[in-house]
Amino acid sequence: RTLRRWHPADPAGTGDPAATGDIGDIVLMVDELVTNAVVHGAGPVHLALRLDGTLLTAEVSDAHPAAPAVPGGPPRVLDWAEAGRGLLLVAALATEFGARPRPPGKTVWFTRDLAPTP
Repeated sequence: RTLRRWHPADPAGTGDPAATGDIGDIVLMVDELVTNAVVHGAGPVHLALRLDGTLLTAEVSDAHPAAPAVPGGPPRVLDWAEAGRGLLLVAALATEFGARPRPPGKTVWFTRDLAPTP
């Protein structure tokens, strides 16, 4: 909810109403990374959001050193599992996505270009 209030009318600060469509995707991606850190990580979880022009970077850090497992390929249509698709969603919606060591744990991050599409 806090992210939705962050700048719901214009997350990029561009003044362009077309930019508002990004907020739902951003909330979903941040929620997936934070949930993974809480469920599968260790220690405190830290979230950092940074806006550089129209490029949003989100980083979620925890104290567990193992890199996240990104399942290979798209989920099967008949797979009714309620978990295991979060990182696939992040990878599909992000401009870039990855993970890097950050002792004692790791940081999982994504970028999203908020520039309006022509």
